Amino acid sequence: MDMPYTTLAESPLSFAVLGPLSVQRGSTVLPIGPPQQSRLLALLAVQANRPVQRAALIEALWEGRPPASAVNIVQTYVARLRRVLEPQRPSRRPSCLLVSSGTSYTLRIPEERVDAFRFEQLVRQAASLAGQGWSAEAFDGYREALALWRGPAPADCAGAGPEAEPLARLSRLRFTAALALADLGLPLLRPREVADALEPLARLAPLHEALHARLVVALAGAGDTAAALGRFEAIRRRLRDELGISPGEELRRAHRQVLRAPEPGLAQSRPGGERVRERGRRWSGPPPGLPELIGRQADLGRLAALCARRQLTTVVGAPGCGKSALALRYAATVSQGAGQRVLVVALADCHGGAALREQLLALCGPPGPSGPPGVTVEERLAALFHEVPALLVLDDADQVAEAAAGLVERLIRRCPWVRVLVTSREPLGVVGEAIHQAEPLALPSLQPLSVDQLARVDSVALFCRRAEDACGFRLDAANAGAVAQLCRLLDGLPLALELAAACLRTMPIEDLVAGLDDRFMLLTMVRRGGPPHHRTLRACLEWSFARLTAAERAVLLRLAGQREPLSYREVMTRCAGLPVPTADLPALVNRLVDRSLVAVDRLDGRARYRVLGTIGAFAAATGAQLADAARRPA
Repeated sequence: MDMPYTTLAESPLSFAVLGPLSVQRGSTVLPIGPPQQSRLLALLAVQANRPVQRAALIEALWEGRPPASAVNIVQTYVARLRRVLEPQRPSRRPSCLLVSSGTSYTLRIPEERVDAFRFEQLVRQAASLAGQGWSAEAFDGYREALALWRGPAPADCAGAGPEAEPLARLSRLRFTAALALADLGLPLLRPREVADALEPLARLAPLHEALHARLVVALAGAGDTAAALGRFEAIRRRLRDELGISPGEELRRAHRQVLRAPEPGLAQSRPGGERVRERGRRWSGPPPGLPELIGRQADLGRLAALCARRQLTTVVGAPGCGKSALALRYAATVSQGAGQRVLVVALADCHGGAALREQLLALCGPPGPSGPPGVTVEERLAALFHEVPALLVLDDADQVAEAAAGLVERLIRRCPWVRVLVTSREPLGVVGEAIHQAEPLALPSLQPLSVDQLARVDSVALFCRRAEDACGFRLDAANAGAVAQLCRLLDGLPLALELAAACLRTMPIEDLVAGLDDRFMLLTMVRRGGPPHHRTLRACLEWSFARLTAAERAVLLRLAGQREPLSYREVMTRCAGLPVPTADLPALVNRLVDRSLVAVDRLDGRARYRVLGTIGAFAAATGAQLADAARRPA
């Protein structure tokens, strides 16, 4: 008996069935032959490694009306395909690729070589991610899966009988994935990508109401209201002319949503039936600041991914680390999306829940004369957003954290289409809150670096840019060592680096570095603009220290004297002699971490605790006061 011929010496084959069939060996496209022959191979490819009965192939190829010679024709197709797929196979050797067994055929090929199996795998993974709440990752997974399609149903099998079910099932899964992508992408504020993904399917299914409803909303969200309305009118006419019916509720709801979209001059509803004119602005509140965010590109990407997955995100970090700049730059990016609204509330000078409510009510505008009395802030905000994708930014929420937590919790329950971004030195503590830790900028290593290498370090890049703006400073071989030392001494804190850069107007960098041993010189440098506790490094730190209890100050002072990071056990040992109950130490350390005064590094799954040098220097400079606090019992 002849042994089967092996194809291991030949280049592997790739089968693309998501569209017109294409088979490649390496970069060479193989000639598969006429449509019926191509269709037969597509049916075998989507059922790779499973036997397919010849009778089923005949039914699929001729849709229940086979010619008398159908068996001979199928055998001829198979013989031709074997010659194309295995050109080096000796003529009398059995095929090991397209195998015959009785009255069935099996295409033996690794599933990863068939795009249909990759498509199904990506759809399963995306559905799993969506079920776990990873909306942005699920959206990207569905988009990658749909991008594998190159045209209509595989091998032009639409309308084939039940024997072509494997191919028809892929087409149905394509539509299912597209609808899931739309349902994820619209809340993620990615309407253009949704519209691009749905357009090819809308052409294939001109009467698919669910698909067209989502496409109408996506086009409007991408800023093309005319196209959205035109799309609705086109399908409305097709439904009337071809089926004699009117659009269903889903399509009508999409149409209503487009009509009330927040474009200039468009009316919206408010509580009590009041109608108001939408101002059509994408951004309300303080401006986002400088257009350039130096050294934060990766951080900005992580924040965007987190905000896409969660309705409430809080940016926390040490004093002066740039929380507000990061959040406002992300908000500015969101505001560029068509149909998106961003509302920023600066809370640095806001004290107490009443002041917070006043700020938010001012944002909503004056109530209408027909509005009912006693309408809550949440109701006013819900009416302002009114199912419009929006981002509410509460900047510097430290002083109103408790009031903000309650209000935000009620708002996100009431308005699932609204996302909230908070900046604070500690989390709000709301269930479902995502925490983004804003870290200081990357520091130069202690190893010697070239000027070009040093210039690419984030902290150095920020300092040099601000110094250039202040006095035309340029990084060179002569000052590179001093710049690297300065950035390390200032822990990469953006506020400290910007204040230090301003000092170069009046002193050389070498004197500035030497003066940092007495950091009060830098701590008292003033930056104009912004809230009072953001204008000097001293004010920034004093504001944080003033909120500590005596026991918390004592623990901070004890840890501030340690230069190397400590393990949890070492922290407990170092603080053991303080006049505070030992049982309270873990909670005290945790509160200092929450307030961003003690940093936690996680290496190899183990936590290491440290106090930034700038914070430690401030603690040492005010040692008498802190030491007195440490001697007093909590």
